[in-house]
Amino acid sequence: MKMDAYECLVTRRSIRRFTNEPIPIEYIEKILYAGIHAPSSKHIQPWYIIADTTNRKNLVASAMEEHEDPSDWNPLHPTKGLFNGTNNSRLISSSGMREAPLAIQVFSDHPFSGGIDLISELHANQEHRRHIVSYSVEIASLSACVENMLLASHSFGLGGFWCIDPTCISETIKKIYNQPDRDYFTTVCIGFPNEDPKPKKRKKKFEILSSS
Repeated sequence: MKMDAYECLVTRRSIRRFTNEPIPIEYIEKILYAGIHAPSSKHIQPWYIIADTTNRKNLVASAMEEHEDPSDWNPLHPTKGLFNGTNNSRLISSSGMREAPLAIQVFSDHPFSGGIDLISELHANQEHRRHIVSYSVEIASLSACVENMLLASHSFGLGGFWCIDPTCISETIKKIYNQPDRDYFTTVCIGFPNEDPKPKKRKKKFEILSSS
């Protein structure tokens, strides 16, 4: 499948159902290269990426399914969290992760902020604001990396979704992938699509300023 860059951007959809067809290794390598070519502030390149085509990702899915406290997933609201249907979202994500032949685990080397643990430790310290700003810069860079990988996957006829549900089991994921000194950021699940979701309506939340 060939498409230009703009078409790739506006036709990408989140895919959560996959066939069992394996992904060619050359596709995986190109997806990862697309990720590390994302822009990053001051060229810090905070990402560390593990492309998992083994059954190890099922350990992550199991840990997601076993975690039962919805307040941990979306702590900003005592009952609903950030989104309605938190538990259903978690189970849908774990199912998609099991089906996907590839789960890309994205970690951060937190070169500026010291990571979320240090931010939590220093929450009452005068340096707290500097760490928060630095962490937000790293998150922006990591997000660009994830988007690049999703777009590259789409350009090859693959589908994928960005899975944020495993966030509260980050310590478990760090142990599964032997990454004790890195922050877990997110998981990107990729495979050949087994669904064709309709485009979702987009809000036109922008404006164009013109002197004419």
